[in-house]
Amino acid sequence: GGGGGDGGGGGGGDVEGETLVSPVNCYHAASPVTQRLATVAKGHQRDLGDGPGTAASAACRLSSGGDDGPLSSLEAWFTYKGCRVRAKRGATRVSWKPLGTAQCCTAARHHTHKINYNEILSAWVVPEADCSNCTTLMPWAPNERPFVIYCLGRRKHDPSQWHLVEHVLYSPTAEQARDWAAAINAATTLHADRPRSLLVLINPFSGSGRARYAYDAEAAPIFQKARIRTTVVETLRAGHAHDTVAELKPEDVAAYQGIIAVGGDGIFQEIVKGLVALRAAGAAAATVATGAGP
Repeated sequence: GGGGGDGGGGGGGDVEGETLVSPVNCYHAASPVTQRLATVAKGHQRDLGDGPGTAASAACRLSSGGDDGPLSSLEAWFTYKGCRVRAKRGATRVSWKPLGTAQCCTAARHHTHKINYNEILSAWVVPEADCSNCTTLMPWAPNERPFVIYCLGRRKHDPSQWHLVEHVLYSPTAEQARDWAAAINAATTLHADRPRSLLVLINPFSGSGRARYAYDAEAAPIFQKARIRTTVVETLRAGHAHDTVAELKPEDVAAYQGIIAVGGDGIFQEIVKGLVALRAAGAAAATVATGAGP
């Protein structure tokens, strides 16, 4: 959002309930999961460079070179971008690569990944109700259950900027998909510095009135995929953000791992001053992190 303080009224002053909804059902309001999977399927077909029914892609799906060896308890087979891969859960990351030599994978670099747990937001199994069209959309995996790993990535041309990445893997059984999603989510919770609950303060007039839209479009989906609960407050007047923070009860301060400011410099300064007031009153405000939203 652009600059501007918290002057002015209006905006609702609403507080959103702390609820979590599976992000596989929330790509955006007009896009059901099956449409999203269809888009992913088209991208996978382009990566392969041929149709899923051709000999090359069939070899890619079924290749199982003789040097793969038996699976350990932390390994499993999946289908990724139309190619069978061998995945492994390690102490610090999850990884997968094509089976055997996988000569058929014309873009092998797109099928091999190593992702640290501290870069993973969460893993979600696509609900069975949303897999009704999987046979049509993903002909290489007609009976497999997809699950999605959401993580943060960096672009080579701009490594300082993080962006959201989705990896869709197809498991031969729903049970395996659930087990892997649960194990990945459990591994991400081991990072003590990962927030679990955030207070979000939005100046709805900032950025020519687009601050709330910017938050909903850019920040909220990432918080949702990271399983972070948020309490969202839109400011109604100048000083509202300051008063909201300064009047937090000790149990509220303890419940939040951070406060997000969405707007210009004014709302951020109000939050900082509110934290100073909390500290002066003897609250443990020093343990609450602050950050500026989009």
